[in-house]
Amino acid sequence: NLHRFLNSKSLAYGVGALGFASHHIVVTTQFFDGPIGWIYGLTVGVAGAIWSWLMVRHQSLIGAWVSHIIVDITLMSVGHYLIFHVSSK
Repeated sequence: NLHRFLNSKSLAYGVGALGFASHHIVVTTQFFDGPIGWIYGLTVGVAGAIWSWLMVRHQSLIGAWVSHIIVDITLMSVGHYLIFHVSSK
């Protein structure tokens, strides 16, 4: 529990979000040129902070995990639609 170790929930949310964003920045900058890859990665960091808050608030990873699954399914569905339906026209 990072918030107990750091003795600050806000700092823990920030550190967790930074770590979560870092991984996604590595991935998104491979697929998107220029600043857009960084913007997408940092946006994911905001989601990471929200999921950290959810975990601490509910004392469980389940809510954040289910929320992450919903976001993943939504993004994959939009990506599938854009790739196979919009770009093929």
